[in-house]
Amino acid sequence: MILRQAFTVSLILCASLALAACGSSDSGSSDSGSSDSGSSDKNAIDGSWKGTLKGSGDSTFQAYVELDALRTGSVSGTVFFPGIDGAGDCSGALIYNGKSGNDYRFTEKIVASDNPECIKLGKVTISAANDGEAIDYSWKSGKDNAAGQLQEWDD
Repeated sequence: MILRQAFTVSLILCASLALAACGSSDSGSSDSGSSDSGSSDKNAIDGSWKGTLKGSGDSTFQAYVELDALRTGSVSGTVFFPGIDGAGDCSGALIYNGKSGNDYRFTEKIVASDNPECIKLGKVTISAANDGEAIDYSWKSGKDNAAGQLQEWDD
């Protein structure tokens, strides 16, 4: 229940972020010529996902991701990372940058955190896995990275 409340708070913050900073489209994305404002195969990654990510230096942490309505340059999802390294939670927005092959590309912006170690900006790549039952999630910011497979989640 607490986790769902954190998602609700994150979603509200992300909506505010979308209104303030995400109105323009990313003209530099490499989309194979198709429009990303609701691509026909977006359902491959739509939904709620949870699992464990393995980060730089063998650290592991839980990840919760919600994805919907893929529109280039707009907030198209939220992320929540509870208690990273025991130092507090991080939550934020996923801004859709476009699709390249089977990879969906996002910019992750952390908008709420009680963890001083949360990196505020990163690049995320997501692809469908296990016939749509999971997603492969990969995050990178400078020399830091994290990746893992997240499973469908229905609280």
